Amino acid sequence: MNMSDKEKLIQAVVSEVLKVMEGHRESESATEGIDKMLVIGDVHKVPADLKDRYILCGIEDYEKYHNIHRYQKVIITELSMTSLADTALGRAGDCVSSVLIEALLAGLDVSMLKCAISHRKYAGQGSTKLYALLEGY
Repeated sequence: MNMSDKEKLIQAVVSEVLKVMEGHRESESATEGIDKMLVIGDVHKVPADLKDRYILCGIEDYEKYHNIHRYQKVIITELSMTSLADTALGRAGDCVSSVLIEALLAGLDVSMLKCAISHRKYAGQGSTKLYALLEGY
């Protein structure tokens, strides 16, 4: 490859990188000033009124930045019994419970959809003591 070909290749690469960066800046400016909401669980289950007011970020966003203060609100659409118990006991057993504990300690608004925890489908059946324990969490 001669010098002229290398220069053309470098110019092409630089041009493409600049296009990508410009597109990224435009997308950032389009969402500037809109609050972010961290979604624990399925993003598609977030109510429409919240989808309109917030930029929805999944747990992957938190794992990327490790900064709970990026979000103004946390909503739980799905939560395993393990994560529920770990969070209630203040035990950071997995990423979800760790994030929830940090959000609660930071004073963020944390809300949970009624359908988020699976034990509720057993209301009025089986062990009422276990159900009450889980509800207490």
